[in-house]
Amino acid sequence: MRSPIRFLLSFGVASVIGLACMAPASAAQRSSPVIVSTPWRVVYQNRSGLPGLVGVTAVSAHNIWAVGNRRAGTFAAHWDGRRWLTSGIPHPAGFVAQSVQADSHGGIWVLGFITDPAHSAVIARNGTTWHTIMLPSGAGTSGVIFGPSDMWLDGNASACNNSGQCTSTVMHWNGRTWTTFTVPTLTSDLEGTTDGNLWLTGADNFRQVSGQEFGALVAYRWSGTSWRTVPMPHPRILIRSSITPASPSNVWISAFSAAGGEPALAVHWNGQRWTVLTAPTILDISATEAVTDGRGGAWFTPAARWNNGTWYDYVGLWLPGWANPYAYAGMSRIPGTTVALVAIVSQGGTLIGASQRLP
Repeated sequence: MRSPIRFLLSFGVASVIGLACMAPASAAQRSSPVIVSTPWRVVYQNRSGLPGLVGVTAVSAHNIWAVGNRRAGTFAAHWDGRRWLTSGIPHPAGFVAQSVQADSHGGIWVLGFITDPAHSAVIARNGTTWHTIMLPSGAGTSGVIFGPSDMWLDGNASACNNSGQCTSTVMHWNGRTWTTFTVPTLTSDLEGTTDGNLWLTGADNFRQVSGQEFGALVAYRWSGTSWRTVPMPHPRILIRSSITPASPSNVWISAFSAAGGEPALAVHWNGQRWTVLTAPTILDISATEAVTDGRGGAWFTPAARWNNGTWYDYVGLWLPGWANPYAYAGMSRIPGTTVALVAIVSQGGTLIGASQRLP
């Protein structure tokens, strides 16, 4: 599940989780970041028709996909190891892409909705062809797909009572039937690498003050039969959060703190303990999910990275002048490498950046 794109950016990083006994949380003080020159570079750009990307994902260094929407309909940009090719994706009339992801078998999945009649759908690419799968009533447009017989989606049903206690639905497809689960929180994000490493994040004690929505950060993990709450710190946040579980012992959740000034939070679970971080306000941190950097740290935008106990502020000009104002549409990492990718949308067009030269 992905957080919405924002054109005014300042977001964060945040938390992590464990079902077993865990050491007490340790809080890191806010510190000035180390300022270094940016390594990022533009690897793809498209200014025709004002296309808008919704995300980027990678199967390998020679198989990268970005998906977006333009006036002519949903399209894909594909890197085959030598060049980028941009083409339309066959889709039902009125389809609007919301996110893209790759499974471990090389399948590409584009989640979105159909405007008339209102319905969610997924466009799948397995092999060389695209085909549309209509999703059941109640299914949302975000989630994680491990394959044709293992699909987890957020549900459209959520409710909060006057006491601020909320419930949300999560839906699972096992190749034969859909099963709906109710989770006692206002779900924000659902991500994982396998069914054994599947997490969701949300907020409890929901409150709305002066148009702002607040709650206490919570997380759940799939046990194989049910969603179980995870012992963790519960900072007050501005409802939306984003989770990145690279492995059972390396999980991040991104969130804005509700402590004032909307500082970005980062809480990392390393399999033994939580480390609660507050990002320096100088950092350019957005509302997209974090991605691990392959070196024990994580990128939060191309300008902000955490590694080995230190925040890094990457400065320098790498975006073309026409890409302003801009927003981060999503980040990903090429499996088996240290190369991070980012999709960027702007009023002048769309582009993809890489933290290193593409292999």
